[in-house]
Amino acid sequence: MTALPNLPFITEASTAAKRIFETIDCIPQIDSENAEGKVLANVRGQIVFRQVHFSYPSRKDMFILHGFNLLIEAGKTVGLAGASGSGKSTIVSLLERFYDPISGDILLDGHRINELHLKWLRSQIGLVNQQPILFATSIKENILFGKEDATMELVISAAKAANAHEFIKNLPEGYETQVGESGVQLSGGQKQRIAIARALLKDPRIFLLDEATSALDAQSEGIVQVAIDKASLGKTTIVIAHRLTTIHNVEKIVVLQSGRVVESGSHDELMQINNGEGGIYSEMVKAQKSAMTKPPNSPRHHMEERYHKRTTYAHSPMSPFNLSRQNRTALAIHSKVSPTHNSLPSTYSDYHQNNADKLECSSPSHLRLFQMNAPEWKKALLGCAGAVVFGAIQPIHAYFMGAMVSLYFSDDSSKLKSQTRLYCIIYLCLGIISFFASVLQHYNFAIMGERLTKRVREKFLENVLTFEVGWFDHNENTSAAVCAMLSTDANIVRSLVGDRMSLMI
Repeated sequence: MTALPNLPFITEASTAAKRIFETIDCIPQIDSENAEGKVLANVRGQIVFRQVHFSYPSRKDMFILHGFNLLIEAGKTVGLAGASGSGKSTIVSLLERFYDPISGDILLDGHRINELHLKWLRSQIGLVNQQPILFATSIKENILFGKEDATMELVISAAKAANAHEFIKNLPEGYETQVGESGVQLSGGQKQRIAIARALLKDPRIFLLDEATSALDAQSEGIVQVAIDKASLGKTTIVIAHRLTTIHNVEKIVVLQSGRVVESGSHDELMQINNGEGGIYSEMVKAQKSAMTKPPNSPRHHMEERYHKRTTYAHSPMSPFNLSRQNRTALAIHSKVSPTHNSLPSTYSDYHQNNADKLECSSPSHLRLFQMNAPEWKKALLGCAGAVVFGAIQPIHAYFMGAMVSLYFSDDSSKLKSQTRLYCIIYLCLGIISFFASVLQHYNFAIMGERLTKRVREKFLENVLTFEVGWFDHNENTSAAVCAMLSTDANIVRSLVGDRMSLMI
């Protein structure tokens, strides 16, 4: 009887262990810890793509590159242009060996990159993405991720090369300034320059820029572009361009379409092909120029204006930053906010004004949790009935156990045999009843608990998604903390209404 309540835990543990061991036993096709492979004594930086075919594992029947061929001379800068899905970012992923091509070869100075030592290969490549990844630590530590054993002099030198030293020096704590989660305390241009400094710290021979300025405004783009020009001197550089103005001055521009090279040459050459009429690249340049001449009352302008109004609320006295974790969760579940409203809903502000003091001093309502489980009242009745029957088994068992022991003091052997047979039948019936009562109890309370967890998570997430961006700037409201509340705290709530209540009954 006491073993049955533990069966769900054994099942959960077995399921979790299966997933864990599958991950532990998985052998990756590209093993970053593999010590095998060649290390070149000198890297010039010549890159060759030769008849490369590639498709992503999730879409094996959809090829991104079709017989792709490209020669990039050592020390030269090449710009990649093309529509979305043409294969520009895929080239970067293949060079970094995040994936291997299905067929064809990628050569570095005449050597296949899949024959080179993987960590060494990646140490020769500096990558700056469109959205730079910064960690919630200091600027110095973020730059040091490029080369962990570098000295402070090298860090400052890399920052100067990335045109970042001046703004870092003007910060209150300089290189020890905390950037916040994902670099939220810095502007887009500042984050991008720190990412460039991190890439430069390891002094790579190959520099990859994956739309490094496409998410920046015009002023920040100009500053970052100067840093990129300085950083790419003497290095083999591949620039993936969203704004074609960033690659006007490169030695060679390659235009991709459906995974193939359709045009290549300098900016002036591509603008003059087809007897001066231009080709695909020329059409892209003209399209971007016309897009830049949109009037200020365009939809984008109104979106930016609304965004500015919303973010100003983040630091207002009425923003829910100072609530404790418990009360923030209660606020998130209790407040009903319209997710389609563009600015902060007035219902949210009113709720916070009228109930902030109440939330600070009140404890979570158990009655409210039971009300959230109201649709499962039939399950609750069945679960309670099973719990009552299961709880009654033990005193009944104890009573018959005492009665059976008293039989051994009887001198009548026939009575002893008949009574023993009766008690055996009673014990068998108790065992059967106990089994079905336990199943009835735990099955119904498990359904109640899972549905309560689902409702709590839905209500919590529904309201968290309407909170201002500034709410997530605080350490207690990071994405990790919110995920922990969704996964852990919401699951603990079920133990009150489900598991523990059944045991108490």
